Order: sequence, then structure tokens, then C-alpha cells
Amino acid sequence: MERDSYYKRLGTTAKASQARIIYRYYEQVKKFPKEVDLETNRRIEEAFQVLGSAEKRMAYDRIRKYKYNVKDLMLHGLRFLGEDDVTSKTHMTAALMLEPIDHSTVLFGVSHLSKFAIEQERITDFIERYETLILNQDRHLKHQLLKYLSAVYSFSDDEDRGFDISSEYVKHLKSPTADDAPVLLWYFDLLLQRNQTKDILKVHKLLKELLPTLPDDEFTDHLYDQLTEMFTTYYQLGLFTYGCYVQELQLAMIPDKPALRDGLKDMKALAQLEKDYERAMIDSKINMSVVLDLTRLLFKGHERKKMLEDELFEQGYIYELAIEAEADLHAAGLMRIKKSYPRLYRAYKDVFDREISRFTEHLSREEKRRLMKLT
Repeated sequence: MERDSYYKRLGTTAKASQARIIYRYYEQVKKFPKEVDLETNRRIEEAFQVLGSAEKRMAYDRIRKYKYNVKDLMLHGLRFLGEDDVTSKTHMTAALMLEPIDHSTVLFGVSHLSKFAIEQERITDFIERYETLILNQDRHLKHQLLKYLSAVYSFSDDEDRGFDISSEYVKHLKSPTADDAPVLLWYFDLLLQRNQTKDILKVHKLLKELLPTLPDDEFTDHLYDQLTEMFTTYYQLGLFTYGCYVQELQLAMIPDKPALRDGLKDMKALAQLEKDYERAMIDSKINMSVVLDLTRLLFKGHERKKMLEDELFEQGYIYELAIEAEADLHAAGLMRIKKSYPRLYRAYKDVFDREISRFTEHLSREEKRRLMKLT
């Protein structure tokens, strides 16, 4: 924003009505067309871009009173946070609405506003007042401001909108800093919940590089506690691969913790079994009764077991009747696990050997060969 008056460029004063502003704009454009004086025409258009909008004009008038000093205007607005929200809003809006002279000043102001909104539980107020203004900034400044908008959304009830805002922010994030850690971790949790595999790996990599660089303080302890809560949630659900991702981040923060390293090793073994289980679920040669057997073995004590049992129950599936009606297919499915899923078989060898024997011990050699062909 240039220091000379926009009103002067249009040949009028700050006392002019909005209609007068529009009239003077057309007069000036006629007087200085692009073909005659390109630079003057550009300056006229720039002035009208602001003064032609009543809202932007109010912002411009406010910033003129501070002699175009965005920082003074913003600091004055911050002083009224929680006391005079109208003054605070008008000053901060003015600073954001016009192209800022100093991006760092705007970042400073919005960071304080976002912290205030979170601390005072004024989430909706912040979103309603500042989201549109933030999204209308130039590309570079908008990306920096999205960090604070994402942080506020992480405390809101509108998880879907927060996910979209955070996605846009993280998409262009190259070298995260400590300030990015809470938003990244919140976004990472949402990605896990939504099973966004590609983005999970990208954000996991960013966090794995960032977390070890954080200072050893209360802030870092809080992030570690968040990771612990995430791990507990995914482990209880029976989502072992996601539990691995989280434990890897914990280990990145505390690499010299043997118990954590041993725990991660155990989780990776479970995650391998989980991947084999998911392949088996879509294997056309393994029927549902065997999938249910695997579920009860691998996810015993985890919510995933009950979720599948409830789903099958709602569909009218009765395990005992299915076994009785499809004994051969059940036996063939068990034998296929032994043949094609060695990790699953080794993990529960005694169970599989016992069940295979139970379903095949009465069969002739020819009948067993027939079953093998089904595997």
C-alpha cells in the first residue's frame, strides 16, 4: 500500500459519499486511460479497488489514522481483546483486509487472536470473523495464516471443515517448525481415522523429522501425552498398523527408551499379521467362518472383534449354522491359511492344527485331496 492518499488519486476527499467516489473514479479513468498514461491509470484502479468497496474503505480510513502503520493498528486491536471486542475486531479486520505492508506483523496479530480464541473458547467467533479474511490473502501470507486457522479448527466441532483447512495448509508445508507440531499431530490423527494412506505417510514423515528437534519442556510433554492417548485408542480398536505409526513418533521423541523400542517391535509383528488378515478377508477361497475365526484370534480383547461380530449378527449370520452347512469349505479355508498365509498359521499353529484335524480326521485320502484343490 502506498503512502499517498487513495482519495487524492481519485480527485476527492475522505468526506465524499460512496456515490461520489464511484463518480470520480469514472471521471479519472476517462481522463487517464491506459493508452495515454498506464501508470496513473494503474494507481487509479488500485485506489478504487479499496475505496469502491464500503467495507474496504472503512478499513482504509482506520489505517490512515495510524499513518499506515499496520503494526500499531494491530497492537491497538490486540489490547482490546476480551474487553472491547468491537474495537478489537474492527482494528484487526482493517489490518487483514488491505494488502499488508508487513506480513510478519499480521502473522503476529493473528497468532495472538487464535491463542485468545482457544484459551477463551471463542472458537466460533474467530472463525466467523477471520476465516474469510485469511482465505482472501495472497498465496504466501494465506498459507502462513492457515496454520492459526487450522489450530482454531482443531478445537471446533466442525471436524470436516477443519480437515479441509488443515489439508490445504499441510499440502504446501515443507519445513515445519515447533509451532506446526500441534496442528500436524491433530491432522495426522484425522488422517488415520479417515484411512488416507498416502497423506498418512507424508505427515508421518514430517512429524518424525520434527518431533526430535523440539525442546524438552512442558509443551513437548503434552505432545507425547497426546501420542500416548492416540496409541491407546488405536491399540484398543485393533488397528495395529496405526499403532505402529504412533509408537514410531514416540520413539523419535524418546529414542533411548528400551521398553518403547520392545513395544514397537511387538506392534510391528501384530501389524504384519493385521496385513495378512486383511488380505485373507478378501480372499475368495476363505469363507466367512474362517475370517471370523481369525478375527477372534487376532483381535481378542480388541473392539475390532466385537465390531465384526455385531455386523455379522445384524446380517443374520450364525457361525455354528454356517459351519454345519459348509463344513468342507470351512476346512478348506483353514487349510488355505496354512498354505498361503504362513505368518498367520505360525502365530496360531496349535489352533489351526487342532481345527484342521477336527474337520478332516474322518475324511478319506481322496476326500482330503479334493479339499486341497479348493485351497
